[in-house]
Amino acid sequence: MGSPPKQSAASDYITTSSACPRGFGGEYRGLDMGEPSVTSTWRTALVGIQIRKSRLDGLKGEGCMGRSPSKLLRFVVVLAALSVAPLPRIASGKTPLKIYTSVPKNIILPITKTFARLNPDIDFTGYRAGTNQIIQRVKSDLASSGRVESDLIWVADPAYFLDLKDQGLLLKYTSPKASVIPSIYKDPDGFFTAGRILNMGITFNRDLVPPAESPKDWQDLLDKKWKDQIAMPNPNNSGSSLDTVEALSSRLGWDYFEKLKGNGLKVIKSSTRIVKEVANGKFKIAIALDFITRNQAASGGPLGFNYPQSGAVSIASPVAIIKTTRNPAAAKRFIDFILSNEGQRAVVQFGNLYPVNPLIAPPKGAPPFNSIAKKALPINWIHIKENRSEIIKRFSNIMKD
Repeated sequence: MGSPPKQSAASDYITTSSACPRGFGGEYRGLDMGEPSVTSTWRTALVGIQIRKSRLDGLKGEGCMGRSPSKLLRFVVVLAALSVAPLPRIASGKTPLKIYTSVPKNIILPITKTFARLNPDIDFTGYRAGTNQIIQRVKSDLASSGRVESDLIWVADPAYFLDLKDQGLLLKYTSPKASVIPSIYKDPDGFFTAGRILNMGITFNRDLVPPAESPKDWQDLLDKKWKDQIAMPNPNNSGSSLDTVEALSSRLGWDYFEKLKGNGLKVIKSSTRIVKEVANGKFKIAIALDFITRNQAASGGPLGFNYPQSGAVSIASPVAIIKTTRNPAAAKRFIDFILSNEGQRAVVQFGNLYPVNPLIAPPKGAPPFNSIAKKALPINWIHIKENRSEIIKRFSNIMKD
């Protein structure tokens, strides 16, 4: 499949299901990621679909199975209605299970396919986007139908799970597989448990920056030799980037970001894209995630990664069950799988991520996690939960041209 066309408006929810392949596209649309016959095929949740008349007028004769605007509108309305109707089982007899997640698609797909192989009676679907887009999707669901149109949620920002818990949107569940997981990675009230650990540090292009000369700590990024050669993900999109902004502003002050801006820091929307742009030489260095860097390096990218000497930003990414799930038993099976030895091995194998299960070995070539955890910068999750918008706004104001 070729590159999708750009999404023309953020309010257009897009489907890429087999019903209308290659229709409209956008970076944060739902993703059809497999053959329709595969149990773990992902399909877009058609919730809160908004298609303006101007968009429909432009559709005539453009494809999408040759539908006229009026036919397409009827088609979308019918599917939107189906998406909020009770779905105890699908026509195949399988139990439907849906997830909202920020886990990159090249990682979540093989993980869910492994789950599907072990649970052939479950039809797994999902919506993948950046953390903030997931947050907006949940808000849209609640506004349009009064419930979250997903069974599970797995994003990189623990603060958001505290918010969901306070709103009464999560189902309490203590998995028997969680007994070996350290308590620091578990909600004490049993509403969520981390399924993976990711770390923000310093990625660099080894062809352009000899490892011995690469930045070893956060303050090193202010050196003038890196001027206009630094990038980081946008906290308005990336939960891990938001957590990094909170950690660094608390430790080094907001003037640290003002100095980074003065040194030519560029803000890039996608955490994955930013690593690719370091690999292709657009930037020499970036504040970026360790697992994405390892994955890109394994694909041949000339990349190195430094865990900052004063401490990386270490994030345990929770997974939880939505309280209004129509299939709680199936959702619990997914949680059990992710926390199981096989699920944690899948997290390491397919994602190059650190497991939360201490019995499972870390990614090949990665340092022992204890060496990272003991120096990790503290993160005030309550402050992020209560001040998310203000943190993003202050960062955005600093980075304005």
